[in-house]
Amino acid sequence: MIPAELLFNIIISFVGGYIDDVLAGPLSLRNASESGMDDPKGYTGTTRDTETYVQNLLIPLLSTSYRMRAMTLSALSSTLGIPLNTKGVKSLAVQPWMHIYPVRLYWANPLDVQARSLAFAAAVTSPVLQAYVEIALTNAQTKYAPYPVHISLGSHHRHPGLDSQDLLKHELHIISKRIRGITDDAVRHLLMDRMEECRIYVHARPTNGAGVSPTSVSRE
Repeated sequence: MIPAELLFNIIISFVGGYIDDVLAGPLSLRNASESGMDDPKGYTGTTRDTETYVQNLLIPLLSTSYRMRAMTLSALSSTLGIPLNTKGVKSLAVQPWMHIYPVRLYWANPLDVQARSLAFAAAVTSPVLQAYVEIALTNAQTKYAPYPVHISLGSHHRHPGLDSQDLLKHELHIISKRIRGITDDAVRHLLMDRMEECRIYVHARPTNGAGVSPTSVSRE
């Protein structure tokens, strides 16, 4: 039998990779929308949305055995900041999709103010989701906004002494500190990769504050 600690590390790595794919990778809402497979306005917050709008790769882990289910739920709880119900059969206090989808929607619609507000609210209990929201925000500011405003989670204020380029670098510094505080190595590395993609855009951004076209910067 695989030791519990090793098995949990494997499961949380898989969970982290799946969440990254759903938020910002090949299973993201933007990719699905471009292929005509997803509707950003179709979400109602039900289990059906999970099954309809994105393939749930965690179902096999949740249905294999009691041990695997319990560890997968613990990994989701840790990553998404959702409390576990421990009375009776272990379960999550809130459906994971309720936390994932607003961040997923914002990543696909970075200029949507309402989507941003919903994403901030959904991410408030999860440093992992907070980092994804802040990376999406910085990406949007870098590519499209002429004068970025510093509105990271927990620090909603302006820095009048910084120009737009310095402000974006300050954002990256805050995001980097948040990511370093995440205990799971695999999840932390995934977020660092996303942040490095963002850093490329920031450093390529013209100093006059104009946005950078997403197609003008190599992501390699």
